[in-house]
Amino acid sequence: MEEFDIQRSVLFSDEENSEEIGDVEAKLKEEIRDGKFSVNELLPPPNPLLPKTLMPSEPAFQAQKIPFIALEPFYGDEEQAEQGLSADRTAFPAPYPPETSLRSLFESQSIVYLRSKSIYDDSVDAGYFNANLCDIKCLILKKRSLETKGQRLYQNELLQAELPMYYQPADSTDNTLVFESRFECGNLAMAAKIGENEYNLLMSNDINSKGHTQWFFFRVENTKANMRVKFNIVNFAKADSLFNDGMRVLVYSCKYYERYEKGWTRGGEDIQYYPNGILKDPKKTKTYYNLSFTYQFKYTGDSVFFAYSLPYTYTQLQQMLDNYERDPARNKYFARKTLCRTIGGNNCDYLTITNKGTLEEIRNKRGVVLSARVHPGETVGSWMMHGVLDFLTSDDPEASALRDRYVFKVVPMLNPDGVINGNYRCGLVGADLNRRWKNPISVLHPTIFSLKRLIKSMAGNYDIELICDLHGHSRKKNVFIYGCNVPDSPQACKIFPFILSKLSPIFSYQYSRFGVQKSKESTMRVTMFKDLKIPQIYTMESSFCGADFGQYMGMHFTGQILAGIGRDLCRTLIVFGQNQPIIQSPVSKGKRQPMPLAKSRIKKGKLPEKTPKKAENKAMIEPFKLFGVDYDEILNEMMQKEDILHNGEDGEDSSGSDSDPSEDNLEIEELRNLVPLSYSAPTKKKEKNKKKINQPKTFTRRIPKQKCKKCGEEMQPGHQCKVQDAPPPPKKAPIGLRTYYNLAGKRVHDQATQTPLSLYPKAAKGITDEEPNRSTSPHALNASMENNL
Repeated sequence: MEEFDIQRSVLFSDEENSEEIGDVEAKLKEEIRDGKFSVNELLPPPNPLLPKTLMPSEPAFQAQKIPFIALEPFYGDEEQAEQGLSADRTAFPAPYPPETSLRSLFESQSIVYLRSKSIYDDSVDAGYFNANLCDIKCLILKKRSLETKGQRLYQNELLQAELPMYYQPADSTDNTLVFESRFECGNLAMAAKIGENEYNLLMSNDINSKGHTQWFFFRVENTKANMRVKFNIVNFAKADSLFNDGMRVLVYSCKYYERYEKGWTRGGEDIQYYPNGILKDPKKTKTYYNLSFTYQFKYTGDSVFFAYSLPYTYTQLQQMLDNYERDPARNKYFARKTLCRTIGGNNCDYLTITNKGTLEEIRNKRGVVLSARVHPGETVGSWMMHGVLDFLTSDDPEASALRDRYVFKVVPMLNPDGVINGNYRCGLVGADLNRRWKNPISVLHPTIFSLKRLIKSMAGNYDIELICDLHGHSRKKNVFIYGCNVPDSPQACKIFPFILSKLSPIFSYQYSRFGVQKSKESTMRVTMFKDLKIPQIYTMESSFCGADFGQYMGMHFTGQILAGIGRDLCRTLIVFGQNQPIIQSPVSKGKRQPMPLAKSRIKKGKLPEKTPKKAENKAMIEPFKLFGVDYDEILNEMMQKEDILHNGEDGEDSSGSDSDPSEDNLEIEELRNLVPLSYSAPTKKKEKNKKKINQPKTFTRRIPKQKCKKCGEEMQPGHQCKVQDAPPPPKKAPIGLRTYYNLAGKRVHDQATQTPLSLYPKAAKGITDEEPNRSTSPHALNASMENNL
């Protein structure tokens, strides 16, 4: 329809041109029926559902050129399962013969799965079996290009719906399992079939490292109902494991979820963890360890996932944060920003959580810093962090009270690259990031470098109340804390975890340890303790297994239970804050200093006087006293009992987490071809058409201050001389200013300008007539000449 007709139909009046309007409407209806005109062209564009500033999160990017399968979410409620029986260590199988190597367990004809062909070929790359390397130089250059151009990538070309299987079953009678680990967080390097229903499995090393093998996550298909299969994972690194103390493997069955809507559960029988006698290095005596377990499949044609711990992926975190930003009930309480880009090009997000207020109210708040997943295989840390975020962004009155009092800086996933690529402990440079806090390098450890800078910046604006990093522990049960220690004031570092033990049913104060060990000086806990002098800096550890006391004794931890300890960690701040006034004295902008360590203000058996609380503080804290817990009562209990006050000071080793030193890191020489060690920041290009102006150099000299003539001290304002009647210092004869006179009585420069006596006969005659002992000084000569003349 012509535009002229539409315009006329609007301008003509109904009375005079009713017939023409009817013709236009009939023509419009006819064109709509024939499909020549769309009604949508007459409608205004719809309002966007999301604001323009809110952009979807970028997908996860793997470091290697290995295509990934896009994982579907793991739906269903997690089943709470009991722990198994402890293993009989006397019944462990005999180790392999001394000449056995990992390669000998995976003969080429028995292999049914390979994650990448380069892993099996030891003639390339690192020159050793099961090498897992990636080109760091290429990744750093790519990341720098993205940061320079400000680009955002919304598609991962290596992320696909399905991938061809490494092993294809011959027919329906072929019972060989089909393995897969090419997905986010997946870890399985290869699988070999050594019997009708038995397989040897090999975990991938952390990228650019020689080991750190602990985390596994893989899928099997082509299952048969009631088929029992034995799995042997042959390259574990740690000398002991909770698998010998009742811990069972995590299992997810797709068909079990479809029938019963149940998700992850614990499974496996005949679980044993033991040394297998295979040397990690022929020059040393350390060996690998085996994890053997048997599993009976329930369904035919099922897809079953096996994992070391309850998975929590990078994509899962991004989807949760996107949902929080879209939720109007939550997004008003936090701001989401990018801390930095990782080496692999993934975003490391951090959240600022607090209630809005005036500038003075914000300045008077205190700071809290929380982080998790610096060790990518410790997924329990993410589930605790999940509880923290769910609680702090909710409408719960206790959460609102915390947001009124504190500014929270939260980094939910500190090592995205390690999480995405299925590492257990390291990032992409083959080093434990939690041992790089002392001197982080911005290019190689960007997340640690950026978070340390953020913490120090925050310490300049707020008094930091708490810094806590969430971890997982592979050798102990329960949840506990590693903290520092102040010998003169032991309660300073211990009162917070002691309060937490009163609120949480799974936190163990007895398992907690406090000290500043030399071997831990490069960890976050010790480094920030020394830099900021803050007592409440902790590493909170959760067992991969479960609890051995309380209401959850003998049960495995689920994601819901771990989220509960995250909420209890936040609630502890409410009780801990009862001894701190909410309204603080105003501090001038930019002048706030980090809070110093508290000196010993409490003696044995004697409590300090209660700090007077202002009315605003009492009105806010009183409604939120949890379970009748009071700060002064807890402090009184601690100070009266020596075993509580000095708990965890015996120097017991924290093996299992908190960044134990490892020999699995690549040496500097081995990393030279992978990492640009001699990195220097790019110089700025000189602008054209600008003449260089040579400005004269200026020099400044300090003007010396005047000194008191009596005591010799500098004359400061208000100076009082200590020496009242001291005699003035003697005058020193000037150097180089002695006066000389010639025979004529005139002043001369020096003795060399003396006039000979022959020119003054009278003066000469008078001098020769004098006695020999008569003085012949210039003054005497001058006097004699005056007499003779």
